[in-house]
Amino acid sequence: MEKKQKAAMLIDAENIPVSYVEQIFSYAETYGSLAVREIYGDALSLSNWEEAILRYLIHPNLSVRILKGKNSSDIALTIGAMDLLSRKDIDTVIECFA
Repeated sequence: MEKKQKAAMLIDAENIPVSYVEQIFSYAETYGSLAVREIYGDALSLSNWEEAILRYLIHPNLSVRILKGKNSSDIALTIGAMDLLSRKDIDTVIECFA
């Protein structure tokens, strides 16, 4: 029996509208079982995703925006992806950002 791949999904809530959530998870599941589901953004961005976070069991990563431009959410998402890439139990990391 073939081993099912384990995937990780990381979503940038500040740039991806919640209206895409079904498409995102439908696509992500083609890569295997979603072992990690994380969403990144400031409090305002994540509040738009509240229902989807609960429905899809997504782990929220809250950041605080202090300056304009590149923000801590982008950096946290990048660090999260790099961390997942080093894990032996994750075969694929999928980032959803704009």
